[in-house]
Amino acid sequence: MDGIKIRGEEYMVVADGITGRPIGFIPSMRSEPIRQWVMDRLDVAAVRIFVADLHRTNTSVARLQFPNALYVADKWHVVQRFQKVLSQVINREIDRLRKAGETDRGNTIYDFKPGLMAVNKRLRRTRRTAKGGQRRLDFYDDLVSILKSHRVIRLAFWARHDLIRFYSAPTLAEALPWLDRFRRHTETFAALPDYETFEAHLTNNWTLITNYFQTTTRRSDGRWRGVTTNGLEQHNGEIRKRVRVRNGVQNLDLLRLVSVYGSRSIGEDILLCAGEGCDQAIGPVFGPPAAFEVRQAAGVFWRCPGCR
Repeated sequence: MDGIKIRGEEYMVVADGITGRPIGFIPSMRSEPIRQWVMDRLDVAAVRIFVADLHRTNTSVARLQFPNALYVADKWHVVQRFQKVLSQVINREIDRLRKAGETDRGNTIYDFKPGLMAVNKRLRRTRRTAKGGQRRLDFYDDLVSILKSHRVIRLAFWARHDLIRFYSAPTLAEALPWLDRFRRHTETFAALPDYETFEAHLTNNWTLITNYFQTTTRRSDGRWRGVTTNGLEQHNGEIRKRVRVRNGVQNLDLLRLVSVYGSRSIGEDILLCAGEGCDQAIGPVFGPPAAFEVRQAAGVFWRCPGCR
């Protein structure tokens, strides 16, 4: 499960934890509607693993609706929390350099910060500016010099690497040495507020976080992976992207949802004409005009040609 906010409205998307394929769309992030949807739409007894972030709604749904399922804290939300720490470390170093009169060095780190923050190597780029687009960064040609010159950034950068390697291990026993390396790298900035928050999150939710290793399997590429909301996060990111580029279009309530989820066969239901007293129907529907949850959230319903 993963939430998304669009134009001030909150939605919860339910997906398959292995494939990332969405299977439900709920126009609320409150626990009561979500629990009702679960009772109406899912075979609760058949759910063996529940993966989500540690938002209180998800925790409530997991405890009340899936008492026999294994609750797994999503790994990418854990990594995302440490990304805030890395960002704070980089920002503090930029401020230190600028106050010391080394503005050029601070500006270089500022421009390269998106590349330092990128988890995916293909997304290592400079900051986008008004005068020009982004430039792809090479680790050895561009980033190594910054890491060598700025110890605290280097430690935070490799701590993030250790955390990702922690999640790459097939078992918890094999993952723990990476967590030890992670803690050695973070000793220098352990007093930062964001790191203290991260460490408290890690400690308080240790069982849910390490439940991940009970779900790991070797995938076709030879890597060990467990269940995650990563696929769902990517689709939600596509929704946000489409919403950002909607300039000039007045009503994308239905289009912005169907464009991403419609092709992924949410619902697959038979649609009845919304005209009063009309019994015309089409379906099963595997794409636009969208599943019932999406139509209901958007307030748009199919009408047959005779009622249009």
